[in-house]
Amino acid sequence: MEATVTFEGDMFKLTTDNFSYWKPMMEDHLYCKDLHEPIIMKDKPEGKDDKAREILNTKAISNINHLHSISTS
Repeated sequence: MEATVTFEGDMFKLTTDNFSYWKPMMEDHLYCKDLHEPIIMKDKPEGKDDKAREILNTKAISNINHLHSISTS
């Protein structure tokens, strides 16, 4: 089944059919915003305390949620 991708602004709405298109676009967006660390680090990075890592994770999640809310409105 071919996914239907509809763009609205910079991002498109994530659906069950288009994850393979959405994922690399979201990764690119997070890299451009320097928020990629939470998606690439499996272990706790050295030199970063828990609070700093929590803030970075929250920023990354907030960006994902924001783009999703824009694409669904």
